[in-house]
Amino acid sequence: TVPYKKMFINLKIYYQCLIRLFVAPLTVALLCKLVGLDSNMILFGTVMASLPTAANTVMFSERFNIKSDFAAHGVGLTTLLSSASIPIIVYITMMIIKI
Repeated sequence: TVPYKKMFINLKIYYQCLIRLFVAPLTVALLCKLVGLDSNMILFGTVMASLPTAANTVMFSERFNIKSDFAAHGVGLTTLLSSASIPIIVYITMMIIKI
């Protein structure tokens, strides 16, 4: 029900996407490398951490009356941007694994 243009204007959404799609997966990759997991487990954990926000976020925000529009925008934008971010994260993770 919210216009698409409004989804792309809010800078807080982009900050959320940056944290969700780049910072969190790279943190997982580095932590897995420090713990000493093998390369397949590092890659698996990183890819799982780089997936977009689940639609359950919107359902919970509606249930508890907490900014459901913001949650819907986050889900939509992370899903859209993840098509570009996942390959980038996999590439960076492969470089981390080789270090």
